Amino acid sequence: MAFSRQTKMAYYDLFWINQSLRINKEVKDILTNIEKIAQLQYATGKTAQSDVLKVQIELARLTNEIITLEQMKTTHKHHSIVISIGRSPPPLGEPAPLELKP
Repeated sequence: MAFSRQTKMAYYDLFWINQSLRINKEVKDILTNIEKIAQLQYATGKTAQSDVLKVQIELARLTNEIITLEQMKTTHKHHSIVISIGRSPPPLGEPAPLELKP
């Protein structure tokens, strides 16, 4: 019974994260367009520099939120694997050293 509940919760969490990512990426695209417009208006003297900065700050905040959600998605996928197999997968080994070629 607990396994089924954990599986459902992991699925719903992952669904929420995916929806949040989709929405945030759409909003970021819109804000990117607004930023371009604000920069053009600032260049022509139709708006203040503070308007451009506000949009840039919001874009930076949204970018950070997207990064956080991507990290949460990775964590939840790992958690789903742990739930499905009942134990943690073996740890990854050390990567092989890279050979730099001139």
